[in-house]
Amino acid sequence: MPQILIVDDEKNILEAFKFLLQDKYKVLTSDSGKEALKIIDEIEVDIVLLDIMMPDMDGLEVLEKIKEKDPSIEVVMITATKTVTTAVKAMKLGAVDYLVKPVDNDDILLSIERIVKKRTLEKENIILRSEISSIYNISNMIGVSAEMQEVFKTIEKVSGSNSTVLLCGESGVGKELVARNIHSNSLRKDKSFVAVNCAAIPNELVESELFGHEKGAFTSANTANIGKFEFANEGTIFLDEASSLSMNVQAKLLRVLQEREFTRVGGNKIIKVDVRIISSTNYDLQKAVQEKTFREDLYYRLNVVPVNIPPLRERKADIAPLATHFLKEFNLKLNKKIKGFSEEVLKVFTSYNWPGNIRELKNLVERLVVMADSELIEILDLPLELMTNSGAVGLMNNGKELRLLKDIVDDVEREYIFKCLKKNNYNQTKTAKELGIHRNTLINKMKEDGA
Repeated sequence: MPQILIVDDEKNILEAFKFLLQDKYKVLTSDSGKEALKIIDEIEVDIVLLDIMMPDMDGLEVLEKIKEKDPSIEVVMITATKTVTTAVKAMKLGAVDYLVKPVDNDDILLSIERIVKKRTLEKENIILRSEISSIYNISNMIGVSAEMQEVFKTIEKVSGSNSTVLLCGESGVGKELVARNIHSNSLRKDKSFVAVNCAAIPNELVESELFGHEKGAFTSANTANIGKFEFANEGTIFLDEASSLSMNVQAKLLRVLQEREFTRVGGNKIIKVDVRIISSTNYDLQKAVQEKTFREDLYYRLNVVPVNIPPLRERKADIAPLATHFLKEFNLKLNKKIKGFSEEVLKVFTSYNWPGNIRELKNLVERLVVMADSELIEILDLPLELMTNSGAVGLMNNGKELRLLKDIVDDVEREYIFKCLKKNNYNQTKTAKELGIHRNTLINKMKEDGA
């Protein structure tokens, strides 16, 4: 509960304000500026309601000393006579609001409510920034492979600079995660990180989305709009899939990189920005330059520090740690207590090529955690398409016997069929329907398996 200090030399006003506020807030009172400053030295105060006209010390002087002691204390000035000069001086000294006597109760409550909401948001933002800094810390990134260790070294080197970075890699390898890590370990970490998926924005709207537009710039532009570059001012903008940008937008982006300025769509005013640009692509930009779909001068501007993020199939040592990390994440989210993966499951994971990279692995682990009934995820829990597309030559069974993938798939099918039969009290018609096969096919498979 916020602590409010009311400072006024009129005791009836102190009592009236205290009566108004004490149900929702902790309230302290003082009838002099000197006493108020002493209270602030001894007790933590959030908000001060401060009268300007007091006999021992002028309210503006008290305001100045409060801000010297603790700039985070919010001060609302209260005066019997409002003058523009006094109001301006009070705001310059750090007052958050300025009310005139006789003050309406609703005005006081509304002013304090706004301050409380503002302070709550600021605290939440501090906590959030702290959490984000922790989440997007290089030491928290999963990657034990030599390939990812090289990526981490590059991130550490580039984070301390303002250099433009180009992240290259297949879809799903974690390019945005790397971009966020670079930002959160940079000097801009307390400023905005703005991510833009260039490929997801219709061509006719990309320029407006990036640079904003003025009212009336096009048919549906009923109001002026601030673009992503303005939102990212003093921070970092991440242009995901920059290879999809049109030649027209590329020209404007080049100007931003060269001059650090642009104009909104339909406007003439030059807007200056200080933005670090990190871009990404899953397409060979050198090839795009040769194909005349990407500007060569822009390519060299974006490619100051290239970072190549290898696909998951080229860093198999990271698969098990990543899978375990996602397992813990989804255990927490879904209130499950899955202890881990069997050896055979991890071998299938390692044998599979992961065309969707980390994103595919994360989605699979979520699916497995949702569907799992036991404490350990076994090979029977894996989807058949993963088994058949894993490309494994063989898998270890119980640490002894080398078994062909076909045999593993046959075993999975056999056990699944008997699981369904048992569930349906060995009703063949019902089981065949559930499996999506003809009853004769089910009977033949049961004969093959010696049932």
